[in-house]
Amino acid sequence: MLIGTLTISRLSSLSNNYQMSLKARTVTTDALQNVDAVLFYIHVFFLNRNQGQAKQL
Repeated sequence: MLIGTLTISRLSSLSNNYQMSLKARTVTTDALQNVDAVLFYIHVFFLNRNQGQAKQL
């Protein structure tokens, strides 16, 4: 009986850890996608600025 409760508690802690890691993974992927978007906007901004300078020349 004691072994059964131990395994149940261990399984619940494992599932909690798994859910926590899943949440952390989704948070990190969201952050990385935001970083990618920011880098893309910076890239486009500099491209537009460089093209504007080339037109001025």
